Amino acid sequence: MRSVLCLVLACLSFAAVAQDTQPPHQGNPQESPPPATQQDVSQEAPVQVKPTEPRGFPGLPPRNGSLPLPQPPGESDNKLHILQAGKISRSGNTVTLADGAKAQYRGYDIIAKEIVGDLDTQIFDATGDVHVQGKDADITGDHVRINFVDKTYRAWDANAQIQPPLLAGQLQSPLYSKSKLSYGSQREIFTFDSEFTTCNYLDPHFYIAAKRTVIRPNKRVIFHDMQLWVLHHKILSLPFLSVPLNQPTYRYVPEVGQDPQDGYYIKTRFGIPLNNPSNNLDARLDYFQKRGQGIGGDYSYAGKAVAGLLSAYGLLGLNKTVTLNTQHQQQFKWGSMNLDANYQQNNFQSAPGEKLLNTRLQFNLPRGLNNTGLSLYQANSSSTGFSSTQQTITLTDTRTYDPLLHSNLNLSMVSNDSGAVKQQQVNVDLTADDDVKKALAHFEYQRSIPVGTVENFFNTSDKTPVMTVSSDATRLLGPRAPKNLPFTTDVSLGEFVDPVNNGHITRSAFDLGFQRLDNSMKRAHFTMDGRFNQGIYSDNTAQYTVGLNTLASYSIGPDTGLNLRYNYIRPYGFAPLIIDQTGNTNLISGDLSYRPFRPFLIGVQSGYDLEALRLRTQTPYQFVGVRTEYTPRNWFSLRTQENYDPIQRIWNSARVDIAYRPGATFVSIGAQYDGQRQVWGSTNLFIDGLTWGRLRMSTLLQYNGYIKQFQTQQFSFTYDLHCAEAVLQILNNNTGFNSGRQIVFFLRIKALPFQSPFGVGSLGQALGTGGGVRF
Repeated sequence: MRSVLCLVLACLSFAAVAQDTQPPHQGNPQESPPPATQQDVSQEAPVQVKPTEPRGFPGLPPRNGSLPLPQPPGESDNKLHILQAGKISRSGNTVTLADGAKAQYRGYDIIAKEIVGDLDTQIFDATGDVHVQGKDADITGDHVRINFVDKTYRAWDANAQIQPPLLAGQLQSPLYSKSKLSYGSQREIFTFDSEFTTCNYLDPHFYIAAKRTVIRPNKRVIFHDMQLWVLHHKILSLPFLSVPLNQPTYRYVPEVGQDPQDGYYIKTRFGIPLNNPSNNLDARLDYFQKRGQGIGGDYSYAGKAVAGLLSAYGLLGLNKTVTLNTQHQQQFKWGSMNLDANYQQNNFQSAPGEKLLNTRLQFNLPRGLNNTGLSLYQANSSSTGFSSTQQTITLTDTRTYDPLLHSNLNLSMVSNDSGAVKQQQVNVDLTADDDVKKALAHFEYQRSIPVGTVENFFNTSDKTPVMTVSSDATRLLGPRAPKNLPFTTDVSLGEFVDPVNNGHITRSAFDLGFQRLDNSMKRAHFTMDGRFNQGIYSDNTAQYTVGLNTLASYSIGPDTGLNLRYNYIRPYGFAPLIIDQTGNTNLISGDLSYRPFRPFLIGVQSGYDLEALRLRTQTPYQFVGVRTEYTPRNWFSLRTQENYDPIQRIWNSARVDIAYRPGATFVSIGAQYDGQRQVWGSTNLFIDGLTWGRLRMSTLLQYNGYIKQFQTQQFSFTYDLHCAEAVLQILNNNTGFNSGRQIVFFLRIKALPFQSPFGVGSLGQALGTGGGVRF
């Protein structure tokens, strides 16, 4: 059971202070080896011996003052680098190094009394005081065999130090183990008569002993005939213990807490052994003071071409709740299938008093460069006096006829039945592209078709069809195209929906655009782009639009300078299609950033609306923004931002952010001032890593100045137990659906990834002060 790990941590809390003076794990000192020789051996290379100095082993203390080994070659280097051997012999492709050997091969350092390697099969046997170290693992033992082709190993009487990257980051510190026999690969490892710990003391605070262990990196660790030892005392003995490695939010120890919806509660999980080692079953037993007992389970299965998950959970209290989930993926010769289904009954959080069933089924049929897919999505909802069904059946087909011609089809049937209202429609979306060297031809057909009698059916996205031919300066003029003023152009002809009378309108259009970029290294830059668009419509209307954007910049320093912008858009005529309608823009804007002295930065930005001046509807002056930043040291930052409203002639808002990091502690303050109401609308405080002895404290406060109360008050207290920690969190969220106070206490092993509920709001949103990401 994973829940028994809490007993380990409870015992650690009483013994950590007395035990933390032990020295951490170090390499066992050995006598200096005999004088070394160096040689590179490949399948074809002759034996060449070169003398080198005696050296120690990387990652361990140097032996008798010797230096570390040279950097091992990479995994792609298939030469055997012999650094030392009292005796060297070779028979065909088999090389034997005896009487104290040191070698490097495929990114690994190997030290042993004897090393025998087959350069053809790339299988190496090392015996006698073996020490093998790679990038992510360090193994010592009596006998180690490594197959460098299929990346498997077998070790007898071996100790190992496994680094987090080898387990895909599922550990945050090394894992130490010793076993009578172990073998496996990066996919699966088996050990026998083994001991495991993440405590780096020679005499660890705790360890798990097991007769047989199965490790599936990034998935799960399964212990058989397991014993739990804490401070030399056997705490528990279990026939089976399963620990997931791919669920950072998984509570591998019982979770105890209190909140307004549940009252006091306890949540537990138990692993159940199965005959098939690829499948896993977890039982869930919970108790809630206000909602009664909860029972459920999670069953995951995996095979050669199949994988999936089945989950069931129910509350047996006064308001019974049922939740069922299934995920299934399967590979066939013709393609793949995916099934996801979710059933909820009387879920008090998302659907009280309702029954919900959501199902998604997908088939994928790849054929070389082509691919066909079929999917079904259905959502059923029912409650007293009401029921509804929504269904979508979709067929997708992507085809590549040659490297320059391809098409994409999306055909769907959408239906909605909610009792009195029934609707059905077919959506067709077909696109095709063909590169004809001088231009790119694009075909698009998009239409929604009602099935039967559908009231108030209205669609403005139909294109039946539209043909577009696009090109640019490089395609049309080749290398002779002007580099300083490249242009793009396209011509199109198509039929669209008229949003007024729901009829169809034919539109022919021409578009020409240009862009001038300034990539020089000078202080002054000038960038410009423009656009001309002409549309002619079958209802005897026409419209052309001109647009121009310019940017003039002058750099004062690396992060300071002056920018002036001009943006102009104006349509002439009339366009009956909504997609072609646009407003008038005639705006001058600019910003200036400057450092009067190095730690202080000030910036100002504003604009002047010439279109508003022409219409005389409001003042042409735009909002004035002022921002400052003061950073005298890399551990302190003060930022402010103010906005001035020229219409109301007031400072509309102001924001202050302070970040302070005195050592390991981080303090952030963020405050927002409402100039219209003349009140500090929000003030947020975040303190993280405040340390007192072994105790680390964090707090997050969010104060709402409009309602004069705290919206969030969160406190976290973490007590360091060396290889573990005890955590007490008080989470008080006064807003949101799950508002109220939660008090949570848990014990965790530091090496296992974990996502704390601290810093998360009642709706699952991240909380903070808005002080930026620089710290």
